[in-house]
Amino acid sequence: MNKGFVVVFALLLTACTGNITDLGALGKNQPRILTGSDSEVVLYDPRGIGPDGGQETAQKYCAGWGKTAEWKSRGGEDSDCVSSQLNYCATYTCK
Repeated sequence: MNKGFVVVFALLLTACTGNITDLGALGKNQPRILTGSDSEVVLYDPRGIGPDGGQETAQKYCAGWGKTAEWKSRGGEDSDCVSSQLNYCATYTCK
């Protein structure tokens, strides 16, 4: 009975994630997107974020617009960006 449950759970998880290779990404702590448009995206990470820390997430976002992400600046307009000194937010340009 336990093996059946594990198999069903794995199949459901695979169906939800779309691909079994995505399971490795579940444990990754990636920055989250606060705001975005076709010209820029603002990311937030409570651990702090720098140019390289959000590049992968920003690139995936900008690729959806057929563009490439480039570092613009620390901080952002969102209220979650409480202090640019704490480096919680980063803004990337989609070019």
